[in-house]
Amino acid sequence: MSSIIILASDTPHRRFFIKNLMSKFSNIEGVIFETESIKPSFPTGPFYECEERKFENDSFFIDFDDDLDKVQVHYVNTINSEQSISLINKISPSFAVIFGTRKISKKVTKLFEDGAINVHRGIASEYRGLDSNLWAIYHEDFNNLGVTIHKVNDVLDTGEIIYEEKLNVPFNSEIFQLRYYETLLATNLTMRAVEDYNLGRIVSYKQEKLGRYYSFMPLVLKETITKKFDVEYKN
Repeated sequence: MSSIIILASDTPHRRFFIKNLMSKFSNIEGVIFETESIKPSFPTGPFYECEERKFENDSFFIDFDDDLDKVQVHYVNTINSEQSISLINKISPSFAVIFGTRKISKKVTKLFEDGAINVHRGIASEYRGLDSNLWAIYHEDFNNLGVTIHKVNDVLDTGEIIYEEKLNVPFNSEIFQLRYYETLLATNLTMRAVEDYNLGRIVSYKQEKLGRYYSFMPLVLKETITKKFDVEYKN
C-alpha cells in the first residue's frame, strides 16, 4: 500500500483530524507541522479564541487523547523549506494530505508521485483563500458554508474537487463552535478521499468557476458577523 504524509499546523482541531485518519489508515507514515504562520498587517483578533479553544478541547478528545506517538512527527519553520523537503524525501510518501499550511510550492508538490489533496474549509468555487466560511457569513451567503477536498495544483484552491459538502450547522449554535463543525465534516470527507486513494478509485471533477480570493478577515469585520450568524441560527 502506498504511503501517505500529512502536512499541517499543530492545533487541537488538526490533531483530532490526524488521529481520526490514523485510526483508520495504517499507511500514514508521517506528519510534518509548520510552525511559522503568515501574519497580517492589521488586527484579526481576539475573536472568541478562548471560547473556541475550550469548546474544542471539551468536544474533540472525549474518546481518545491528542498524542501522536504512533506516527513520525516533525516540525519545520515553513513547509517549503529545505528542511521540510529533506524530511519528505526521507519518508518518501506517494501521496500527501494538506490541512492548514501556507501555499505549497512546486518543489514540494512534485515530491508526491500520486499528488496531494488539500482540506479547504469553505466552498472553493465561491470562496478561496482564508477565513472562507467567515466571509460567506459576512456576505450572508449561508448556503455556501462548507468544506472542499480538492487536488493541489499551481493556483490556490482551484484544483479538481474530490468531495465538497455544505455545512450543516445545528440550530442554536454559537459562532465559536463553527470550526468544530467544519472539522467534523473535513475529517469525514478526507477519510472518504483517502479510502478512495487506497482503493485506487479516487475521482475528481473540474471546478465550475474560479472562486473569489479572500485574505484574512479584519477584526472590525469579524465583529459584524456574530449578529448575522445569530440571526440565521437562533430564534
